[in-house]
Amino acid sequence: MLAQYGPVPEISITFDPATRCYGFSTRLPGMRPHWMIDTFTSLEDVMRWVDPWRERVWEEPGDADESRILVSRRREGYPIRTSSGNSGRV
Repeated sequence: MLAQYGPVPEISITFDPATRCYGFSTRLPGMRPHWMIDTFTSLEDVMRWVDPWRERVWEEPGDADESRILVSRRREGYPIRTSSGNSGRV
């Protein structure tokens, strides 16, 4: 496992009902997505691609975006930055 320096990319898992394909996009906090693929035939396939070691923390997104079905903003056990600038472990 590589050491993580800097912000952890946010990954969003999406589903397009028109094509019946799952996909994902990645972005750094506060930036536009810089990687998007939507050609997976199952949720399991896309999860194996974006999180092969199952180290990310996944949650359901808010109701504002219906195309996203899961989102990950952090990894388990990695330091996080608090508002005071201190880092802690999750």
